[in-house]
Amino acid sequence: MSAQLINTLNQVMNDGHKKNLIHHFTDDDTLNGRKITIDGRNMTNFGSCSYLGLEHHPALMEGVMDATRR
Repeated sequence: MSAQLINTLNQVMNDGHKKNLIHHFTDDDTLNGRKITIDGRNMTNFGSCSYLGLEHHPALMEGVMDATRR
């Protein structure tokens, strides 16, 4: 990657961060399925493939176990 491209990407990220459009980093306290706790606030985590938390749904879990038994 060229230095110019890296600088451009860095500027875009910084501009977006200043406008509160994006966040560079966040540390989560707990991550449990679709909910995440950040700075003591419970939030829905849309930043993963599991924002619906379906992998924790009892019917889906039972369906997977049933399929593996066959």
